[in-house]
Amino acid sequence: MFKYLVSPYTHQLATVRAKQHALAESAFVWLMRQRIWVYSPIVHCHAAAQVHEMPTDFDFWQEYNKALIQSSHGVIVLTIDGWKESKGVNGEIRFAAERGLPIEYLQYLGGGKFGWDLESHANNPN
Repeated sequence: MFKYLVSPYTHQLATVRAKQHALAESAFVWLMRQRIWVYSPIVHCHAAAQVHEMPTDFDFWQEYNKALIQSSHGVIVLTIDGWKESKGVNGEIRFAAERGLPIEYLQYLGGGKFGWDLESHANNPN
């Protein structure tokens, strides 16, 4: 059983997408070390999207991501820069909430460390 890692990605600048990927990858590693099995579309698809010049926007990936969210046992939202404004993040949170899946929030604390973000969890209406 796995959880789906929600994180922002789409941006005009490749450098911003690379940073978002690096943070998602660090979160993925941190979660796996905690023995929390997780799938991240950013971690798993970033290289293929770059190498094969695939679209990097939510509209292209949403059907694929929804299939994986639906197969998961909940989502973990990575609360890094841009998560509140992200069309993809908001769409995935809404999709999970509509299905009654648990939604948890993970905050980047710096230095490769993460912690559960209870404030965002309490303030999110989903």
